[in-house]
Amino acid sequence: MEKVAESGVRWKYRLIAGAVALQLFVLVAMILLRLTPLIWGTTVTFPVRPVDPRSLFRGDYVILEYPFTQYPEGKIVGLKEARGGKREGRIVYAVLEPDANGPLWHATELTTYKPQKGLYLKGHMKKYGRLHFGIEAWFVEEGRGHILEEAIQKGEVVAEVAVSPGGKGALRRVYRKKGQKQLP
Repeated sequence: MEKVAESGVRWKYRLIAGAVALQLFVLVAMILLRLTPLIWGTTVTFPVRPVDPRSLFRGDYVILEYPFTQYPEGKIVGLKEARGGKREGRIVYAVLEPDANGPLWHATELTTYKPQKGLYLKGHMKKYGRLHFGIEAWFVEEGRGHILEEAIQKGEVVAEVAVSPGGKGALRRVYRKKGQKQLP
């Protein structure tokens, strides 16, 4: 009788240990998926444009806009062929190439078809003619957001983005162009 009770207790401990191990595995997997572009991705640099954000709950941060995040609908390859009227949430790819005369990169094409080769960002369509790639918010030290916003409005700031082979982007850093006074 005692052996049956002992095996029941062992079974419960194994079940609890398995549940804890599963939760740890899921957490580690989520972290690794988020870090994938930063570890194995290609680093590219984009010019940024000013947007005026305000949030009392998220802290001090700056919203970044890139030349390819505002789109005229007629410029997205494959969008007209798409059936159905809802466009919000549709996946869009920005095909990336380096500028001929500098370190900056730009989007050569916006398409609903996954590129077969080359570097690209995977994003989705939002309301009001915007595209979202997950690289639009940069958190800064409290009280420093306005300094960065002013520099962006003057066209002095670029963003360094890591892009994974699957198109996932992650901001590495936001800084002033060479020759400009560096951000505090």
